[in-house]
Amino acid sequence: IAVGPIADRFFVRNYKLFSLILYALATASFGFFTLSVKTAYMEPLIPSNIWTLATSITLAGFFQGAISPLLYELSAELIYPVSEATAGAILTGFFNTATLVLLFVAPTIEQTWMNTVQTAVVIFCALLVLFARAKYHRSDAEEKIHEQGGVVVSHRHSDKSALVTDGSYVS
Repeated sequence: IAVGPIADRFFVRNYKLFSLILYALATASFGFFTLSVKTAYMEPLIPSNIWTLATSITLAGFFQGAISPLLYELSAELIYPVSEATAGAILTGFFNTATLVLLFVAPTIEQTWMNTVQTAVVIFCALLVLFARAKYHRSDAEEKIHEQGGVVVSHRHSDKSALVTDGSYVS
């Protein structure tokens, strides 16, 4: 809820940058947590207590949760004029597949490695976004419609934009 207004005000047509900022903050939070607890390969490097650990994991969860809506918006922009529902379904499929893989792999990972694996997964996801080419096809189409004096509407069974002038639809 808090991230949407920030994205709309300061990161218009720049969801990729905002996602990368949130990934960096999530990585820093997970990294702080990982370095504050004993792992398979080292003792804690950062002194901590229950409050610093709770704060770092809460912030990590907040930042990671804030990324998802931005990724849905970015994916809708990237595959326009394909339906936003299709973009959402594809992204949800990726999320569910990754979760399924994690559920099967998690029992084989030692408990002391889990925080390191989580931090590595967040970094990997950030790299995927970093190398994605951000093109704002949907926003471009909507701006073109506005320039032509129309308003953007959605067809009943399609998310494609249409120009409405004098009550008529023009694709």
